[in-house]
Amino acid sequence: LGNYTVSFSVADASNNQNELTVNVTVVDVVKPVFSPIGIVKAVFPNTFTDQDLLGMMQASDNYDGSISQAIVIETNHYSASSQIVGQYEVLFSVTDSSDNQAAYTMTIQVVDEEAPVLSGIETILIGYDQLVTPDEVRSQLSVIDNYDSVFPPAIELVSDTYTTSHSTLGFYQMVFESCDSSDNRSTKTVFIQVVDQIAPVVYYDLAVIQVYQDRVLTLQEITTLLTYSKEIAPNENYQVHVDYDSYSPHAGTPGVYHLSLRFEDKEGKLFQKELEIQVAEKDETWIETPDITPQPASPGFFQTNSPMIFWAMGALLAGSNGLWWMILKKKK
Repeated sequence: LGNYTVSFSVADASNNQNELTVNVTVVDVVKPVFSPIGIVKAVFPNTFTDQDLLGMMQASDNYDGSISQAIVIETNHYSASSQIVGQYEVLFSVTDSSDNQAAYTMTIQVVDEEAPVLSGIETILIGYDQLVTPDEVRSQLSVIDNYDSVFPPAIELVSDTYTTSHSTLGFYQMVFESCDSSDNRSTKTVFIQVVDQIAPVVYYDLAVIQVYQDRVLTLQEITTLLTYSKEIAPNENYQVHVDYDSYSPHAGTPGVYHLSLRFEDKEGKLFQKELEIQVAEKDETWIETPDITPQPASPGFFQTNSPMIFWAMGALLAGSNGLWWMILKKKK
């Protein structure tokens, strides 16, 4: 690039000469070229800095060669919203040594690809004469989401083989699902074992017993429960030692209590069991008694229709007298 002089000369046969000088200016009018990169995906909560974005861009010039180091950010609608799912644009520009400028718009898509995390109980042991509802099971679950943290997604029941067969011994499942605002889904399966008649309790995860306040659990009932859950062997004799008990003195008061038991068999083997006991408030049942106030007897046919009956009898008597008078008159 620059200004140059080109001289031309010409001579005829008589050696007459003439010269021409031409000034030539070499210029660059071609804009630089960016390498296209398509849509850039930013997975929440990761964030790209300005340097990260500049590092993704490449540009070259027909005269200057590689000029990626000269790329600058003109406008940036991404950085201020990098933690909000959506699509944003960043405008870059580059200028070559001849002041030719090119622009490129990068599209950045902020996405949430992480599914909600469902946690809570895994198993339930319950007697065939009891019923645990999906809402009660759901209350034992919780959900967190990396993006929808302020308003966590709902927990929905999607499958239930237990409710319709709750009085039949066997193994069943309830499957719950949670879906966040980006349609990421996760499921959790709660396994339910229905056993023979036990105390009116629900046994969660071999650790938590839920019982109503009007029922005080005995050591025998708890031992039976642990037998059904196969934590201790059936048809065995155990010495039960109560190491800690905040439940028994407060069994009639709703709250969360703890019970620590130590089972010792004939051979001296010990089994330690730590239990959390949730005492739930039981709604009072109100029964409306029937109204037994004596009611007056319903009026009979004669009472109801007496005016009509008397009128009919009067008409009949009048008619019969008239008929009798006509008969007597004919006889005369």
